[in-house]
Amino acid sequence: MSIIGHSAFFTLQSLFLQTAYTLCKAYALCTGNTPLLIVCYGCSLWVNTQGAALTFLFLKLNWYEKEWQKDREIVEKTHPGSGNVILFTHVMSLPVALFDVVFLCNSDLVATHGALYRTIVPVAFMYGFIYLVFMKGLQWSLDCYIYPFMKEIDSVLKGAAFVGFVGIAVCGIALLLDILMKYV
Repeated sequence: MSIIGHSAFFTLQSLFLQTAYTLCKAYALCTGNTPLLIVCYGCSLWVNTQGAALTFLFLKLNWYEKEWQKDREIVEKTHPGSGNVILFTHVMSLPVALFDVVFLCNSDLVATHGALYRTIVPVAFMYGFIYLVFMKGLQWSLDCYIYPFMKEIDSVLKGAAFVGFVGIAVCGIALLLDILMKYV
């Protein structure tokens, strides 16, 4: 099986979301566009959770995973230094999310207009389930793996464990960010 990329990667989805959010929020802050700023505060918990989760999930499921490292070494032969670029692009999402939470989120506005943690919890598990179905659908229809670890998810029980692991990790990150946003 081959490995594909593009829009299937969680990385692309998360970085696009985080970049669009950051640009909209910067525009709103610089121009005083209050309605847009309120929209940004409404989605700040989810966007920053995705950014932080990207870093942690990448390190756990990719960077320290043997199969992924084998693929990276193959790519490094034709594109020296690409591993450092990949690591940088995934790790930078965490400090960007933390910077936004600590310095750019007004705790009063987040408390008034932000998404509630209890809303993020089911969204995290639904996103994990839908993404797993999407990845397995691509694996089945295109005969490919988006991530090497997908080979290991070969039963409903392992799929449920994956969704549970990702959902719990994302909810933990969201809880920490929610506390930071409201009290810092």
